[in-house]
Amino acid sequence: MYAVEELEIRRHLGRRCRDTFASLKKTCGKLAVSFRDYLQDRIFGTGKITRLSELHFRQNAYTETVADRPVPRRN
Repeated sequence: MYAVEELEIRRHLGRRCRDTFASLKKTCGKLAVSFRDYLQDRIFGTGKITRLSELHFRQNAYTETVADRPVPRRN
């Protein structure tokens, strides 16, 4: 019985790991960042690539700023 429980735990952790990496890859794609370069930057700690959360914030802040501007009316 112990082996079955251990297998279930490993399966759950593996699924979480896969989901996390898939999410990172999708986010990198949306932000036009190379997934491989981003991982290497994080693993080696070079800090050359900005955090994805910061890139996401900047992109959304710009979009909201442009969208919030009033459209000029022509007379």
